[in-house]
Amino acid sequence: MNATAFSSPIFVKNGAYMVQEIADLVDAIGFLEEWPEDRRNLIHETASKSGSGKVQV
Repeated sequence: MNATAFSSPIFVKNGAYMVQEIADLVDAIGFLEEWPEDRRNLIHETASKSGSGKVQV
């Protein structure tokens, strides 16, 4: 099991009809990077900071 993988994937609504699976930190960071800038807030900032420090590129 990948050290950045979640024990269970999560599913988030992405748009009106699309559901996206997030299985690990790389998926989560990608999802947050695609988030519209005009809708980003403190929760987005906190999630982005907490995840990006955990992944080694």
